[in-house]
Order: sequence, then structure tokens, then C-alpha cells
Amino acid sequence: MKQVRTKRLKVVSQPIFSQINASSADVWGECCDLMDWYQYQRGYPHAHRDFYIGKDCEGWLDKNLSKSQPLHSQSIQAVRESYFKSWKSYGVLKKTGGVRKPKPPNKRKQYRTTRWKKAAITFVDNSVSGKRVQLSMGAGRDKLDIPLPKNFDMSETHLVATIDLVYNHGQWELHFTYSNPSCHL
Repeated sequence: MKQVRTKRLKVVSQPIFSQINASSADVWGECCDLMDWYQYQRGYPHAHRDFYIGKDCEGWLDKNLSKSQPLHSQSIQAVRESYFKSWKSYGVLKKTGGVRKPKPPNKRKQYRTTRWKKAAITFVDNSVSGKRVQLSMGAGRDKLDIPLPKNFDMSETHLVATIDLVYNHGQWELHFTYSNPSCHL
């Protein structure tokens, strides 16, 4: 098991932040719609009640996501992974009776935290305007450019595995997840 640590960093709001998290929520909604269609096509309209997801479901859903949202493909993939993780948790709760009446993860959202994986993250240290992180928004789109404080430690940027854009009680934050593959617990 890899050792993981996180760091939270408050950032100055940009008007696009809300649009980005709304786009992640749209991907979640599309996952919900596609799951309903998947169940209908296979004759499982009872799936929300009895919990059944075929082995091909995750791949099928990934192929059928529109990818039209202004997000990096791996950010879209992170939403899909989170969606299926929620379904698996729901299935465990249904089977074990851990919660009296668990609800399936089929509720649409207005906003959702957006995650960038390592391939979509670039750190810039020697720019004229200071230290920055650039987050890819997908092919053919400008990168999201976020200034970092002067005291930000750039020596560990190669260990950053993911960055989440989080709205936390009126303040925007970046949540960095660092992984250290050489340390095992």
C-alpha cells in the first residue's frame, strides 16, 4: 500500500471555477442517464432495487460518455470512477444491511469537485509572474492557470498524484494528493 498525504491550498477565485465544477456535475448526470439506459437495454429495470451491474458496464459507460464537457479526459474518467465506486458501496450496503434503506447514487448534482490526475498537471516555477500550476482542460482548450504562493514547495511537485478543485464554505481550495511509491506501510 502506498503512503499518501494531502495538502490544502487556498487560491484566489476565478470565474471559470464554478463552470468547471458544474461540468463535473454534468458528467455525473450523464453517468446516471447512461446507467439507466444500460439497465434498460439489458432488461434490468429493477437494478436500483436489487443492485446488478454487469462486468461490461464500466467499459460500456466509458465508451458512451460524450466527452463534450470542457474537462481533461482523465478528469471525466475520475468522475466515472467515483460514480462506480459509489455504486459498489451501495451494493455492499444493500447486501450487508449496514444501512436501513440505502439510496443508490442516481441523484443529479449542480456542482461536483473536479479532479486532475498527474498527466493533466504542469508546474511552472520560473515564470515572470511567479510559481504556477497549469491544469489541462482537454484537447484544444486553454489550460487553467492558477498562481501559487511564493512559499510553495516546488521540490515535491513530482510526487503530486492528483489535484482537486474544491469549494469550501465560500473559499476555493486546491487539494493536492502526494504519493510516495518508495514508502510502503
